[in-house]
Amino acid sequence: MSYEVHVEELAKKVSKRFGLLKHISPYLRQHQREIFYTGVIKPTLMYGSMVWDSCNIECHQRLLKLQKRAARIDADERTPSIELLNKSNWLPLSKQSLIKRTSITFKRVNSNHFIPEYLRSMLVRNSDIHTRNTRFNNMNMVCPKYIRETEGGRTFTVRTIKDWITLDVSLRKQKSITSFKRSFYNQILTEQKSAMCLETA
Repeated sequence: MSYEVHVEELAKKVSKRFGLLKHISPYLRQHQREIFYTGVIKPTLMYGSMVWDSCNIECHQRLLKLQKRAARIDADERTPSIELLNKSNWLPLSKQSLIKRTSITFKRVNSNHFIPEYLRSMLVRNSDIHTRNTRFNNMNMVCPKYIRETEGGRTFTVRTIKDWITLDVSLRKQKSITSFKRSFYNQILTEQKSAMCLETA
């Protein structure tokens, strides 16, 4: 599945909302424009992103341009888009989707959270299939076998488990889903801002 049709329709829908934001932006303060983006535009962009974020690079870039467009309203055209994202403490859509997918895995690992049964069957812990008492037995997941990236390697299960096992142990050991999301968000944002500083140094 390429999701090109979905991204096309999503782009049209979001563009209309950007048009409205552009018309009203002269009457809004910066934090009010950010509230509009967070409450009206971002939910539309992120709806179902855990499924369609396996789309091709061209689709990702098209949606990222829309997000940058929101950050650039009333800003100097010469200002780098990443600087505008950092100023508003925004993450690219792909990173936000990453947080959403790994948050589901966090809930799966911690049995005190409810997740649908179909997700439990897709995200299997090591401890669910063997009884060896290893250090991260309950924290690590079983990654399904696949032929290559283009044949099974881009499925939700494979991508999510791969992303989960690459996280710092300190993140995976967070005590609550709220602290996990906040810590992961701050970590990505810090890395994003640090990379920007290195580029401008």
